[in-house]
Amino acid sequence: MAKARRTSRPARWADAAGKLLAALEKMEECLDAIETAEGDLRGVQEEYEEWKDNQPENLSSSALGEKLEAVCDLFDRWYNARAEGRDRGGEVGGRGGRRGRPTTRVWKGLTE
Repeated sequence: MAKARRTSRPARWADAAGKLLAALEKMEECLDAIETAEGDLRGVQEEYEEWKDNQPENLSSSALGEKLEAVCDLFDRWYNARAEGRDRGGEVGGRGGRRGRPTTRVWKGLTE
C-alpha cells in the first residue's frame, strides 16, 4: 500500500500564513467597527450628560434623574473596564484573555 502524499511543509506554511492574514484583516475590520460604535455611543452619552446636567435641581433625585445618572455611568464603567484590560497587556478589552473584556456583563445595562 502506498503512503498518502502530504502537502509540502512550505505549502502548508503558506496556507497557514494566508489564513492568519485573512483572520487578522477581519479582526481589524471588527476593531474599526467597535471604535465607530464606541464613538457613536459616546456622542449619545454626552447628550444624556448634557440633559442630566441641565435639568432642574429638584429632578436630579427623581426617577428620571436616577435613570440619566445610570446611563451616564454605563459608558464610563465600560470604558474603565476596557482600559483595565489594556493595562493587563491587551489592546482592546484585554487581548491576553477574556478576563479583561467588558462584554455583555457591562452592556446588559443598556437594554434594562
